Amino acid sequence: MIVGCSNNQQCARTLLHFNVESLPSDAIISDVQMVLTLAKTDIDDSMMLNIHQIMSNWTRTDMSTPDGDRDSWQENLAGTAANDGDVTWKWAMYPDTPWMTEGGDVSPTILSSVESTKDNSFLFFPMAEEFKTVVTGWIDGSIPNYGVLVKRDNEDPSDSRMRIFFHEVSGNKARRSPKLLITYSSESEPEQKESQPSGPGIVLPGEPTRPP
Repeated sequence: MIVGCSNNQQCARTLLHFNVESLPSDAIISDVQMVLTLAKTDIDDSMMLNIHQIMSNWTRTDMSTPDGDRDSWQENLAGTAANDGDVTWKWAMYPDTPWMTEGGDVSPTILSSVESTKDNSFLFFPMAEEFKTVVTGWIDGSIPNYGVLVKRDNEDPSDSRMRIFFHEVSGNKARRSPKLLITYSSESEPEQKESQPSGPGIVLPGEPTRPP
């Protein structure tokens, strides 16, 4: 997964969808963080990354399971032809459903931000009230769960800083997969859900608490 701009002055964003249907609808969130793991860490320049709420449907929203082999990041940077169902800068679902706004239909509100430096291999996007409100809405059904989009705060095509992250089928997925860490309480289900094998089953460096 790539965020930022390349040497050929093309910018990339990353879209993520987390399935929260197993959580009780009366969940009261006390903490929520999103975690991304860098796949390429030999980058000196720091950069700020923001996450935004996606406002319309795209391919992975309805098919939130790994879809097989992926191109390498070198191939992705070079560019490949879109296949049916792919998500691109112009298409939410190629070739039938374009984005209303190229680059993705997102809310302008920043849900959370984190500075990526050469020293942090794991990026923890901290909770903000807007972030908690959106995730709570996903869980209780009041907000459609179209996921989030990650972008650089300043997308200048002439500035070739970027970050490359592991996706959900990258090697040791229990450690490398994108994660949504949710701490909550619930009257209907007082026992919190156990972490799934592809979720936060271990403590990552910098993770504040062991997942329940």
